[in-house]
Amino acid sequence: MNSRTQIYVALIGAAAIIGAALIPALIRRSPDEFSQPNKQHPSEDDPSVRQEASNAQASRPSTLAVTGVLIGTSDNQPFVTEARTRFKEKEEIAVTVRYNADQTVANFPVRLSTRIVSASFGGVGNRQTTDISVPGASFWTFRLRPEQAWAYGQNFISVSVDGQQIYSQEIDVGED
Repeated sequence: MNSRTQIYVALIGAAAIIGAALIPALIRRSPDEFSQPNKQHPSEDDPSVRQEASNAQASRPSTLAVTGVLIGTSDNQPFVTEARTRFKEKEEIAVTVRYNADQTVANFPVRLSTRIVSASFGGVGNRQTTDISVPGASFWTFRLRPEQAWAYGQNFISVSVDGQQIYSQEIDVGED
């Protein structure tokens, strides 16, 4: 190997060692650290930035805040009239969900749902869903009726908003 080739091999080896040392450091850096010092970021006064922000807010899902959940019986009323957690095998279970919906539900309805799950069998005994599209404070009552009978023993009732469970309560089912 001549001296010129040895110099090239040494330079390539040094570059590889330096590159191996720098690559992990470069990977950990954020993209902003690579920006040029004189480059200006768009300001809030730029109309295109304001338009993008308003588009992002318009496509953002609406919010619904659950303010209370009552489980019990309804006695043919539009809400739970007697809160309790012990039920008979063939008894209707009412779940009243109080909520406060913001203005965006008028354009982007929120899915509110409840279900009952047997602790013993793991299967869903009953599931109900409604879409909330009117802003403001209100409530919705789900009326869960067994197909034949609720699973005896421990069961769980859960309430979800857009598929995200936000409340769960254990109930007991006993003999009629």
